[in-house]
Amino acid sequence: MSISRMMKLSLVSADSGADDIIQKLTWLRCAHITRTDADYENPDISADAENRRLIYERDAAALNTALMGLRNYREDKTGLFGRPIKATRADLSVEGEKYKSAVGYSADYAALRAREAEITAERTRLRQQIESLKPWENFDVPLDLRGTALTELNLGVLPPSADIDVISAEIASEIDSEFALIPVSREPGGVYVSLITMKDGGLAVADELTRRGFARLEFTSLLSEVGAGDGASNLPSFISDRAKASLDALDDEEESLSDKFKALAAHCREMELAYDAAMTRAAECASEKLVLKTEKTTIVTAWVPYLAVPMVKSALDSDPAVWYTLSDPDEGDNVPVKLLNQPAVKPFESVVGLYSLPAYGSFDPTLIMSIFFFVIFGFMLGDVLYGLVLSAGCLLMLKLLNLSAGVKSLVKLFAICGVSSIICGVLFGSYFGDLPQQLMKNMFGVEIGATYLWFDMIEEPILFLIAAMAIGVLHLFTGMGIKIYMSAKEGRLLEGILDVVPWYIFFVGLGLLGGASALGISSTPGKAVSIAGVVLLILTQGRGEKNPVMKILKGIMSLYDTVSYISDLLSYSRIMALGLASAVIAQVVNLFGTMGGNTVVGWLMFLLIIPLGHIVNLVINLLGTFVHDSRLQYIEFFGKFYQDGGTPFAPAAPVTKYTEITE
Repeated sequence: MSISRMMKLSLVSADSGADDIIQKLTWLRCAHITRTDADYENPDISADAENRRLIYERDAAALNTALMGLRNYREDKTGLFGRPIKATRADLSVEGEKYKSAVGYSADYAALRAREAEITAERTRLRQQIESLKPWENFDVPLDLRGTALTELNLGVLPPSADIDVISAEIASEIDSEFALIPVSREPGGVYVSLITMKDGGLAVADELTRRGFARLEFTSLLSEVGAGDGASNLPSFISDRAKASLDALDDEEESLSDKFKALAAHCREMELAYDAAMTRAAECASEKLVLKTEKTTIVTAWVPYLAVPMVKSALDSDPAVWYTLSDPDEGDNVPVKLLNQPAVKPFESVVGLYSLPAYGSFDPTLIMSIFFFVIFGFMLGDVLYGLVLSAGCLLMLKLLNLSAGVKSLVKLFAICGVSSIICGVLFGSYFGDLPQQLMKNMFGVEIGATYLWFDMIEEPILFLIAAMAIGVLHLFTGMGIKIYMSAKEGRLLEGILDVVPWYIFFVGLGLLGGASALGISSTPGKAVSIAGVVLLILTQGRGEKNPVMKILKGIMSLYDTVSYISDLLSYSRIMALGLASAVIAQVVNLFGTMGGNTVVGWLMFLLIIPLGHIVNLVINLLGTFVHDSRLQYIEFFGKFYQDGGTPFAPAAPVTKYTEITE
């Protein structure tokens, strides 16, 4: 519920070992390193840090590729269901043999994948060879034979409908030259033939065949690929059999590759440690680029939370080569923001972070916002069973899955908000909508009464709207009250009171007028309070002007802001809209799920429609509830007081995708 006080760490080390200082701060995990402002910079040293960063990131990329590719070969649990490795600082070292071996395993993996790609390409080539030779398997003539001293041999294909005898007779009647058109095989793609002609008349015969759809086939490139010799080694059947034997050999090699992948998978834990070690060193090298280094000294500037100062002092005081100071921020410093909240409230920091962190030195709204977010969430998604499913599902995710910090925070948020849905579900009598009533009525013919403790939101939408508006009024008034607090914190209490209190009086008067009208009682008190509020607004909202006339005119003009406030208040009608949407969809699902009655078909419909329909309804309305609840915080609530623009506190720390630090 507050913003951590930050101390500026200015550190000078009497040697150029910036990596040692950065490593020490990284493992403290509480120092936000920022760029040191100075006129001097050694470009050679900065380039060295960048080169080392690139090397470590290259190692990490290779390790990550290997780990992703070996997931299906591992026997231990990985991914979301895997548990992080318990590791110490020594385990995340890049200096030892373990790291080099792990990087070597990633290189072995890359080599195996390259060979696997070669096998795939080779298999495709061999299959194409076999397919191209399939029509010629019974052709007992070497493919490199082109004829004899007096004859020529050509191989080709005619259209599938070609009649060899007819074509031969036609050509023989037109050309006075000996030839033989011999069918080899008939395939769906055509009739494969060999053509033997005399050398002096071969061209004429070939021309006639071409007019009848003949396409000559060349096997020169194929013979070049297989590296065939002479004679029988160039027979189609021989080449095809050799290709099939090569395919069998490739299959055997691929099986051996699978065994090698399994052997590498046994080293995945080592590669996971090496990955985190490489990413940690890469992050340290990136931090080195922010510090100022000379040949003899290293200068570091960082921000440290006030509560972590003793730990930082203890670590730095033990190094005689380090001199440092810890001071409060100077005016103009870009101080990072770290929010301090109790565990139950901390998940709501993610909602604030999705908007923008508060500026350093301003007000952390997380605690107050979390209360309203919790209540509004329940009103928008008020159902006991939806809340139970949401909270139980989120708790199971936290228990079983290995989630990143950001995702874990959101899951905790939904687990907490599920409780709000349960509470509001009890108040509104919603248990998967009206499932108890529909189930008993349509399946068993028994009518049961209402189950709500407060009211039924569908039967009494006006009351629901009034409740939503009441929440809106309280939400807006709280935001305006925070503005008074922030003004007082800045030494401008009177300014804050004059900016806000007249609006309080005016809106209370309007509320009294509305209540009097609804109850049929005297409206005099409401009118008096409203008029008093208007007068105060006219007298106070233009106080910054020197000209008395302008003071009054600006005060009158401020009354136009009433439109903005009313618009903000009407935005809270979305609470009713979202609540009714989920309830009505649930009713429709229940109606379809129970309309089959107490029959076999009816129960089958029930078991199919009810779970599926309510899961879809929960998912859709969960998203809508989160978005619209957040919007009410960002626009209506934060708009009354919030000072955004805070830079997130991002301390240098080990990268732990696969590990959990135990020291």
